[in-house]
Amino acid sequence: MQYSIVNLSEVQKNNEIFRYDADYFHPQALSIINKIKEKKYFLVNDLFDVTKLAGFEYTKFFTPENVQVSEGYIALTSKNIQNEELALQDVLTINKDIADVYLRRSKLMIDDVILSYTGEYRRALTLQEQNYQLGPNVCLIRPKWNFNKSYYLSTFLNSRIGQLILDREKTLSAQPTVAMSRIRNIPIPEFSDFFDMEIKKLVKLKYSLQEKATTCIHKANMLLRQELSFSIEQSQSSTFYIKNFSDTKNANRIDAEYFQPKYDEIINKIKSYSNGWDILDDIVLIKKGIEIGADAYIEDGIPFIRVSNLNKFGITDNSQQYLSEKLYDDLKSKYQPKKDDILLSKDGTPGIAYLLSENPQKMIISGGILRLVIKNKEYLPEYLALVLNSIFVQEQIEQKSSGALIKHWLIDEIKNTVIPKLEMAKQQEIVDKIKEATLAKKQSKQLLEIAKRGVEKAIEESEDIAMEWMNEQLETIGVSL
Repeated sequence: MQYSIVNLSEVQKNNEIFRYDADYFHPQALSIINKIKEKKYFLVNDLFDVTKLAGFEYTKFFTPENVQVSEGYIALTSKNIQNEELALQDVLTINKDIADVYLRRSKLMIDDVILSYTGEYRRALTLQEQNYQLGPNVCLIRPKWNFNKSYYLSTFLNSRIGQLILDREKTLSAQPTVAMSRIRNIPIPEFSDFFDMEIKKLVKLKYSLQEKATTCIHKANMLLRQELSFSIEQSQSSTFYIKNFSDTKNANRIDAEYFQPKYDEIINKIKSYSNGWDILDDIVLIKKGIEIGADAYIEDGIPFIRVSNLNKFGITDNSQQYLSEKLYDDLKSKYQPKKDDILLSKDGTPGIAYLLSENPQKMIISGGILRLVIKNKEYLPEYLALVLNSIFVQEQIEQKSSGALIKHWLIDEIKNTVIPKLEMAKQQEIVDKIKEATLAKKQSKQLLEIAKRGVEKAIEESEDIAMEWMNEQLETIGVSL
């Protein structure tokens, strides 16, 4: 059994809300706080201003007429903030004119640290771009003068030690929340300017490699479009069009969106391709995931991968749920994916495809995800994953998926998805770009882990030991600062 004995005077220090629960004084949390305070340290509020969007700012200005605009700033929310990564697949926008006049206080700048403080809390990043606004459920931590400290602070907050401290500081109401006053008083170990700069270099290089990966994927998509002689303009929606009654009868659909001409354009482009095409069912074996009740979830164990954990670049730990080792052993023969399998979402956000290019960790996939096993060797796995994420399949999904609140892509529709059959040499050209992107993405993640572990080593051991270890790791992965 673990326990802490704490004097009343210690309980009252920096504790205006008078927390005296066991979680707040957990031995592990107390130990790391004491270790930090044995060194030179500063409080976040000493070097940073901490603020959030005021309640009245949200209710008064984030109205339907102000957010449903074609020209607006992206207002960052907790779902956009990952560990040192900006996720912009689903965004909230705010009218530029309104923001420029009434929300100047919440305009974000390069080198601002953004932290999700409620709900899916404890994720931080240092902003690399301008023209964003502060949205709900995230706070702005702006350096007062030393901008190198931003990268060190966000790395610290994302590290195991920072996560432990943020978890300690949370309070529970409807959802976990860390109050601004608690964030301002978090103690941060102070190291040399040289160490701060090295952490900044690691994180900046991580972002550069991430951008390189995005550019390579864009080039791969361009090669695919050029091969099919397809331009984005051909995927634009039409304002009106005419269909026969027999068309609606054959499709068993009467909604206008289903009959948009752009969908015919996509299918016709693929089916008229000189080297031919196949339906997905002729290319892969489709294996389903499994539905598991929430009562099977445990605090830690084998990841249970749901659609919320899946994106086209990897598997995230967003709201991660876990299963026991025993349950995993019972299920792994059918639901553990393998190298070169493609995970494909069919529910919620249908059409997210991710290729497992290496032997994956232990995991079980949920019923909202399909496992595609390639049986037709005329298709390279990397190429097929790219096509599934491309406009050529995404438009087919947009047409075929159904559901008002939650989208569903039915198995029969998935099987009949039309895939262009490129010559192997052209597939390989595309795959070369994808592999370049995969390497850059992998190194990007490795750099972030080196930065986080480096900060932890500096706290637990010394700055010199941390620097030596980081240099060794950089040499191992073949990256130079």
